[in-house]
Amino acid sequence: METMTIKSTCNPEWYQSFMYDTTLSELPPLELTVFDDTNVTANFIGRGICNLAHLDEERTHLIPVDLEDGAGIIDLFVTITVTTALQEVTNDSESSTNVALDFIPSKLSDEDIEHYNFFSTLRSIATIFDVGKLEIKIYQARDLSSKDIGGKSDPFCIVELDSNRLRTHTMHKTLDPIWNKSFVMPVQDIHSVLQLTIYDEDTNKNNEFIGKVVIPLLAIKNGEKKWMALKDRKCILPVKGAIEIEATFIYTNLKAVIRTFNPRQQSYYQNNEKFNPIAIKQHLIRIQNMLKGVINVVKFIDYSFRWENPRLSFSVLMVTLILIWNFELYMLPSLLLFLLARNVIIGYRRRYLEKSHANIDNETVSAIVQTDLIDEEILDSDINTKEQKISFTNVIRTIQETLIEIQGYIDATASTLERIRNLFNFAVPWLSILFIILLIFVAIGLYYIPLRYLILAVIIREFTKRLGKPKDYVPNNELADFMSRLPSDPELIRYRELKVPSPLSTQKKQ
Repeated sequence: METMTIKSTCNPEWYQSFMYDTTLSELPPLELTVFDDTNVTANFIGRGICNLAHLDEERTHLIPVDLEDGAGIIDLFVTITVTTALQEVTNDSESSTNVALDFIPSKLSDEDIEHYNFFSTLRSIATIFDVGKLEIKIYQARDLSSKDIGGKSDPFCIVELDSNRLRTHTMHKTLDPIWNKSFVMPVQDIHSVLQLTIYDEDTNKNNEFIGKVVIPLLAIKNGEKKWMALKDRKCILPVKGAIEIEATFIYTNLKAVIRTFNPRQQSYYQNNEKFNPIAIKQHLIRIQNMLKGVINVVKFIDYSFRWENPRLSFSVLMVTLILIWNFELYMLPSLLLFLLARNVIIGYRRRYLEKSHANIDNETVSAIVQTDLIDEEILDSDINTKEQKISFTNVIRTIQETLIEIQGYIDATASTLERIRNLFNFAVPWLSILFIILLIFVAIGLYYIPLRYLILAVIIREFTKRLGKPKDYVPNNELADFMSRLPSDPELIRYRELKVPSPLSTQKKQ
């Protein structure tokens, strides 16, 4: 198998995955060869060998492979997954899996649960990346779309969490696969998102996409067995089929708080961004929707300045003078606490906390769905293409990269504004509660500690945070790391649970 060709670079990023069938008793070494594709010939660059015999099963390993003669390094993510078709996850025994189990025994032991309680966390606080564990049980799927000529599929499911990827075995020639498989995955960030993707295995070409679901870890209800409707690649529109799963998530709050103020773990399984004019329009609509409230406030202030309503203008003037005359710095976080309390009351009245996600403007949903449809058409037309057949000039490539960068800036601006609003709307209650606790401490600190001392402490910290650190140390911004954990509106749309359709067999009986 070969990757796509990355043009004009000495540091290519492929973000591609391949699967090989082999036996656990004889794991052959993996040979990697890199060529320079000149469209005429393929010039040899280097070769490297990756030994797989020492790797643990059901775990994703990051392996840097050195090419011969110092030709470079290739970073690989390797996962060895047992895919025995008749394996049942009950005490490592083997039996038929023609019937979905009502219950799969948990692989999480009492020691695992004890390890993540508060007192055990204090003894192992140094390992902040050991935040928790996730157990995901995949029972079955139903009414999947057919991808083979005979009207059937060969489905298997890939479980992805950050850079960890595991997969089930393949069920051949069926649209209602039964896996009865469970996995335990380490969690380094409680704000990560679990992805379950079902593919149709095809030995002659690329595996075909069937459906996908995404689940934020904090939205998991431990021990709840449920069906989830499948979505498209962008997790926006529904597709045919549903999957039955059960998840259990255990974690320690202390390490979770520390990780929240540290950079997010980089995901190495991602798609390269493409320029899309409609995506820019979508981002601008999102910014416009977020600025409506600010524009209304500016209009109200301007209306007050013009004294068209003398009583209103006089009242605004007196209130402003009183507030400015009595203003203290500690009142600023207190005002934010008041806004949060107001949203809690409003949310309670609307039974907001029983819903998974915040309310999103219909214009935003429509714009995102339209962009997703166009992206799907582009992806469907290019999915079987090994590489781009059109050679762009350097000027056109530079313009395209600039437009992609501008598109990214607009998206980042819209996402930041939406995350701020979703923080006050309790889109992620865990983060909003943490924010309330921080505001209380900030208000107390501003009340008792003079401002000059706080400024001095911040300046000294910024000047000394690099001391004792390695030369390649990159300082992080705690506020930016905290905000990155909050979902934007497009992410909230992808996290929505769609209504699960009734089984086709039931519909036929009716």
